[in-house]
Amino acid sequence: MLKRLTVLGAGTVVPLPGYGCSGYILHWAAGGRERPILIDCGSGTLDRLCEQGTAVEEIDLILISHFHVDHVSDLAAILLSRWIRNLPRGRSAHRMTIVGPKGLSQYVAAVAGLNQPWISDYTFDLVELEAGRYQPATASTYDGLELRTQLTGHTENSICYRIGDAEGRCLFYS
Repeated sequence: MLKRLTVLGAGTVVPLPGYGCSGYILHWAAGGRERPILIDCGSGTLDRLCEQGTAVEEIDLILISHFHVDHVSDLAAILLSRWIRNLPRGRSAHRMTIVGPKGLSQYVAAVAGLNQPWISDYTFDLVELEAGRYQPATASTYDGLELRTQLTGHTENSICYRIGDAEGRCLFYS
């Protein structure tokens, strides 16, 4: 069940007091617990997660809309922070999935190349969604949530998300 949306940042890469780059937490309930979904993770997202009380190890799903720096610059920092926090326990109890547009695997490989060796020990699933501008939206499910994506035209492969639950509530993110 979708519960609430927390805005971590909704600005651009141009620094302005009180604004951060794109980052949102969609809170939803599943399996008797509230679970956060991170939607985009521009600069400042990791700090704001901490400020509002969401531990990175609680996040097991990240949705990326596109690869502009104001939407993904904190991804490596979030992955490293999650990895460090899980060192005493070994691998994370919650496997992380990162969902994004075509090119996600290539982007994460580039980030991994800059951050060896720790990232090679990290386990997460990458899901690349290919959406067509003039095709029906690509749909997939994640623990009872339906994810629909469509190309936006902002970049060659940028996607928007429609996230819906079984009760009919939904969030659209572009």
